[in-house]
Amino acid sequence: MGKTPLLLLSDDLFDVIVDSAVGETVDYWPYRWELLSSCALASRVFLPRCLQHLYSKIKLPFDLDPGKREQRIRDLHAILHARPVIADYVQELHLCLPRGEASWTYEDSYFVEVMGLLRNVKKLRLEGGPHQEILSMPDIFIQRFFRPYIAPTVKSLHLECLVDAPTQLVTECTQLEELVMIFCSLDAKYPGGTITRPSIRKLDYNSAGMALSELLPKGQSGSSSLVDFSNLRSLKIYTDTLRNLLFEQEVIDASRGALEELRFVVDEWQRDPQFQASVSLRDLPNLHSLEFPIFFRIKVEDSLIDICSTLNTIPDEFQSLKNLCLRLYVGFTCTTTPEHLLESDWGPLASQILRISAGRSLELSLDLTFQDRSDEPDTPSDLGSPNREDLDGRCQKVLEELVQGPLARLKENNQIIVTLSSAVETPHYS
Repeated sequence: MGKTPLLLLSDDLFDVIVDSAVGETVDYWPYRWELLSSCALASRVFLPRCLQHLYSKIKLPFDLDPGKREQRIRDLHAILHARPVIADYVQELHLCLPRGEASWTYEDSYFVEVMGLLRNVKKLRLEGGPHQEILSMPDIFIQRFFRPYIAPTVKSLHLECLVDAPTQLVTECTQLEELVMIFCSLDAKYPGGTITRPSIRKLDYNSAGMALSELLPKGQSGSSSLVDFSNLRSLKIYTDTLRNLLFEQEVIDASRGALEELRFVVDEWQRDPQFQASVSLRDLPNLHSLEFPIFFRIKVEDSLIDICSTLNTIPDEFQSLKNLCLRLYVGFTCTTTPEHLLESDWGPLASQILRISAGRSLELSLDLTFQDRSDEPDTPSDLGSPNREDLDGRCQKVLEELVQGPLARLKENNQIIVTLSSAVETPHYS
């Protein structure tokens, strides 16, 4: 009997079909599990790729009590022994450590055997909780778990809600390229191990300045730094707890001009209207993408000073910037209307954009987020109580008026492509 038409296709095409289906699915694990299970049952030709997606990441979450965690580890142990090839699919581990308890990672014999089978772990996420926690027995954790199973292969390390974690978690990762630190701190007091000065290419951090200070160059030469930042290509900084960017300037300078992408990001659940700061980009000849938040204040004429000051530091001879994304936050520092942002003086900003584009192609994104405070009891009566549809339309209209009016000069360079987006949200109270 001849092959069915499906079996005549190449394995690569089967992989593309599964990848495309996963890419079109909402990033919610139960949905993906149902999709991948259905694909695997539809035909055995889809099974290998489905297994790669299903087992590419293993997470032991907070909601597992010790008994459930032990059973889940035993189930994983049984799966890997029944189908050993699955071990090669596992590339990411997400280990939640309630109250910093980590002894099970080296005392649970089943988990130790599982780790011995996983030879391709490229990404590790260690998460304390529910609050910032001190890692229990960190020296033993490094010696018996981290050093033999993680440090030789991991390329991406995510540390979250951990206090005084050993710097060896970073410095012993010989292939480390990406580092994420969120609400954590590091401590260099723990002895032992080899400091390899991993060369970081991507860095994200939020409320982790103290941790980063342990890794940064010390002194003029920077020779004593625990991490090599000279190949840093991407830097993402959350501004929520920041009042200035003096320390962040040290991180930028440590990249020694290698930085290509710089993002100052406002967290979705922690937008802090106190942020007002600028940085110098004068030593970043390779910077091609910049994202910057702008909070429009009661004194609206002051709102654009920081971004203008930042762009002003880009030398005329630098011609690398290709993407400029400005996040515009209106209604976060005062009760107002979307039209409030039109009251700023946009002329200096338009001049800076024209200067740095210098007739070349530049993608400018203007993203407006308006916080609707009309339901608050102290809202002035003249602001009214508009419905959501009205506000959505007004925000989009404000952006269009901005481009056609105050920023109309940008048309002098017909290679500047402007994209507009807007969103309305209500205040979040804890």
